Amino acid sequence: RLLYRTSHLYLMWASLLNLIVGCYFTDSVSRSRRIVQLISSVMLLASPLLMLAGFFIESPIGKVDRPLCDVGNYLALGGALLHFGTTLRTAHDRNS
Repeated sequence: RLLYRTSHLYLMWASLLNLIVGCYFTDSVSRSRRIVQLISSVMLLASPLLMLAGFFIESPIGKVDRPLCDVGNYLALGGALLHFGTTLRTAHDRNS
């Protein structure tokens, strides 16, 4: 039961992270930053899919080791940090 609960929370946080980034997303002017934004968006969109797969595949098994959820969490973290970094850099360039 605990494994279902943690999978549910992982799925919820990855989905909310996508929602928050989607609400505040603005395209960067720089081509290289747009590429980074695209990569980080793909990472963020893949994260809840892996969490959902982990919910249905890993939770019934009952093992504490959760490779799908782990990868989903790392993708969500990396995608959020990349988006944050490009947003900070874009804001810095606008103020300069």
